[in-house]
Amino acid sequence: MLAEFRADEDELRWQMTRLYARLGQPRAALKVADVDERLQSVAAIADKTAAPAAFQTLLVRAEERQRKSRLELLAMLSTSAEQIGEFDKAAGFERARLDALSADERRRAESRIEQLKSKQKEKSNKRGWPLTIDERPMTVR
Repeated sequence: MLAEFRADEDELRWQMTRLYARLGQPRAALKVADVDERLQSVAAIADKTAAPAAFQTLLVRAEERQRKSRLELLAMLSTSAEQIGEFDKAAGFERARLDALSADERRRAESRIEQLKSKQKEKSNKRGWPLTIDERPMTVR
């Protein structure tokens, strides 16, 4: 089926990613999204000046729907990555959205990126239990 005639629904991979994120399974959502290059690149999302809806072709409508869906999915993936402590990845998803956002949304996204950077810095400053290895034999009693 031509993409123009599927203008009102996402492809299966995006639907699965969205479902996993909504079900509270962030690792699964990120795993499915890792395969899709459109969700990994930080290239700008084209924000075209739209014609009135009555005069848009099916192709233009499908592209606009996909652009909006990609923005929403990137926001969900950012939240999912934050939930599992992958703050750098979460910030990357936010950066991928920046160019297509309005000025107000852009400020909020930039603020979120800064928060994620500070969380990542806190995470790397924390140290776990020190691990020591010695050569003494261990016995089981």
